[in-house]
Amino acid sequence: MSRIFNSFLIVEDHNIDTFILRWAIDQNLTIDKIICCVDGSEALSTLKNIAEQNGVLPDLIFLDYYMSPMDGIKFLEHLSHDTDLSFLLARTVMLTCSIDERIKQQADILGVTLFLKPATPKLISEIITSIFGEPVPTNSLNKAEF
Repeated sequence: MSRIFNSFLIVEDHNIDTFILRWAIDQNLTIDKIICCVDGSEALSTLKNIAEQNGVLPDLIFLDYYMSPMDGIKFLEHLSHDTDLSFLLARTVMLTCSIDERIKQQADILGVTLFLKPATPKLISEIITSIFGEPVPTNSLNKAEF
């Protein structure tokens, strides 16, 4: 993949899931910075601070569903009502280990695609292709796969 990404935002409250996601991203992509937040409220504050400082907002947001105090759906609802940040909904994917159809329906209503954990290099490739329409070269998927 020739594209170099500026930054991704990971909103995840479990350290091991954050570690796995960062690892899967690193297997496929060239990225300058990965920003990590532990829940939706921290992520909203981070995004607002970046916007207020005229910084570069993330190219992609990886969002967990189950978090406290603000879960993924509440984050999306707040994001959708913020005129300066609502465009980021199109750059957001929700990751969850749940197969509850209601979660998928909530994400669909808010315009966000849902993917099942765990994050793998192959899943990251699918996400990049679905969001940006740019496939990741297959040779980069051979680095590590599980």
